[in-house]
Amino acid sequence: MSPVLAHPVPMVDHLEFEAVYRAHGPAVYRFCLTQLREPTLAEDAAADVFAAALRAWHRVDHGAGVKLWLFGIARNVVADHYRAVRRRERLQQLLNRGHRTSARPDPELAVELRDDVRRVGEVIATLRRRDQVLLGLRVASDLSHSDIARVMGMSEESVRVAIHRAVKKIRTKLESHDEQ
Repeated sequence: MSPVLAHPVPMVDHLEFEAVYRAHGPAVYRFCLTQLREPTLAEDAAADVFAAALRAWHRVDHGAGVKLWLFGIARNVVADHYRAVRRRERLQQLLNRGHRTSARPDPELAVELRDDVRRVGEVIATLRRRDQVLLGLRVASDLSHSDIARVMGMSEESVRVAIHRAVKKIRTKLESHDEQ
């Protein structure tokens, strides 16, 4: 059932909400895409973000903080997605007990991963989840360090240091891969 239809929606100034959607929808989608790495999942997640925002619209100040509020919702939606994936994986493991499957990598996929963009994505995927979220908010969503700090509940300096270290890890891994 659609989240919008599953819960009653209070009276909303639809023009105001549409303006917020137009202003921030693309950035929310890009953030979801960097976190989920699949356009269809990112579209669904972005839709869930705005469905949740619509349901809670009457409880929030619609001023300058609305962008950060939306990214907070997006962060939670992405986290919910990964929790659901882990639950499905655990269930699948229980169902498959005793059945072994081949863990060999697909040779065609290995060839595709030679592309630089895919290699960077692969390296980013090895980072801690928090660092992936920080990079997604900074690069894909173009949020400032102070905005990211508010979304993540961290100090601005901690955000700066974490992003710097994550970028350094990416460079190191890419350079070591190039040397091989």
